[in-house]
Order: sequence, then structure tokens, then C-alpha cells
Amino acid sequence: MAKQLFQKHLKFEASGKRASVADDVLIGRWSDRSEVNNNKHIYLGLRQVQLPPALLVVDAVNRRYAWEDDKEFLVDKIQPNGLYFLYEPYPHKALNILSKWIENYEKLNSELNEILRNPNKKVTWRSPIEIIRGVLTAAPGSWGAMYFPHVIEEASKDIYENLLFKGKNESKNPLILYGYSLLTIKPLKGLEEVRVELAACYGCLTGHPIYREVFNYPPKKKPLFHGEPSFILNKGDEDLLLRRSRDKLVIEENTYTLNFLLTRLPAAKRDDVNKLSIYLPTLEVKKRTL
Repeated sequence: MAKQLFQKHLKFEASGKRASVADDVLIGRWSDRSEVNNNKHIYLGLRQVQLPPALLVVDAVNRRYAWEDDKEFLVDKIQPNGLYFLYEPYPHKALNILSKWIENYEKLNSELNEILRNPNKKVTWRSPIEIIRGVLTAAPGSWGAMYFPHVIEEASKDIYENLLFKGKNESKNPLILYGYSLLTIKPLKGLEEVRVELAACYGCLTGHPIYREVFNYPPKKKPLFHGEPSFILNKGDEDLLLRRSRDKLVIEENTYTLNFLLTRLPAAKRDDVNKLSIYLPTLEVKKRTL
């Protein structure tokens, strides 16, 4: 079944409907980081974009975690909100979910490319651009103002004002796809963390690796973790952000990715955020402390 998926990838890359992951293209897309990680980010990015684990657990038609519709999808027979890496699905059920992405590849690829061309298009009640702006606005009394006021202030400038409008496709397109995921998820039981996994699936069909990364809430306010997508930051977009501010960026060095929300180290420290974990396509979890 993986072979069928890869054949779809090649077909759509050849027709210009999926970003190329050819060897001679990837250094240009994702930059040479040999001095940082020996270009491990290219190996991981290629694995993540070709077959992200999310394709095995997110229903392409219902656009929610498969276990919302099948209580016995996971061996443990539970319904987690986000940290699905910790639980094993029954193999035949996971392959059935993957088959839906293959069967609907053409339709979904066309849908996603339309959004990438026109991110101001209204989807339900908002466009991807509008919902990203809303998420990155810490209005008084909002979730963001309560837990991550400084983090969101920096993310608004880095993500919304710069990368979304001035960045290269390597940053801009994953952001648009995440905005579209926020507008198209259909959880039945409040399992809204699927927004990250659905974005990873959208990224797969269009050639853009998107990872799940989690970080802590301020411990004195909420002893839990929050998940957001991370995407590869190439040198052009890194330079763009450093021209905006010389404050240190929060980069995960194995994948050389930047988080959608947590972009600057001083803001993270002011909001008491210091523990992060990123979920790799190898099913490893890389943890770090700021």
C-alpha cells in the first residue's frame, strides 16, 4: 500500500501538483544544515512528507481521529486527544485508514492546491489567513492572553506578519495548510488536537513536512502540555525572521523546524515555557529543555 502512495506522490510531482522531493531539489528547499545536524533534517523531512504516521490514524473522509468512529481502533481501546504515538492501532484498521488517503488523493490534492493558491478563500466562516490571525491574537481574557501572552505576541509578528506574507513556500504553505486544517477538522468528542495530524496529512499530499511538537503550559497555571505544528525553516526565512528581531529562535535542530506558536526564546522564558517534545516519523520522541 505504501508503494501505491509513493506512486501517487511521483505522479503529482511530475504534473506540478505536489512540491518536489527529488534529491537535487531538497537542499534548495530545506537548506544545507550540515554544520548543525549533518543534514539529518532532510532525511527526517523526507520520511515525514512521504508517509507521516498521521496517515494511519486520521480519517481522510471524516477528518478526525479514526478512534472517534471506531472505539476498538486502538489495542488499548481508548480515545486519546493528540498523543497517539503512545498507543498501538490494530494493523488492519490502520491500513484501512491509509487506503482512504490513497483513494481520495486526487480530490484532496486538488482541494488543497486551491487553498494554497487562494488562502483568503472563505471556508465555512473564515479563511485560513483569517483563522491564523485570530489564533495569534491574544485578546484580553482569551486563552492566549491567559497562558502564553508573550509567546503569542512574538508568534504574531514572526508567523503572521512575516512568514505568512513574506516567507518562502517552505514556511508559508505549511501555515496555510494548518489554517485550513483548523477550519476542516470534524471532531465529534472534542478531540481537537487532530488539527495538527490533519495538517501533517495535508502536508504529505502537497509535499510539505509538518510535525507535531508539544510544549508545557506555565506550570503554575496549568500542569499540562500543548501541541502545535512545526515546519522546516530554511535559511531564507530564518534570515527574514532575524532581520525582524535578533532574539534567539526556538529551533529543533534534528528537524530544523520552527513551531507555529513558540518562536522566540526570551518570550518562552517570560511565559515559563521550557520543555518541548517533537514526534518524528521514526516513532521517536525528541525531548529538550530550553
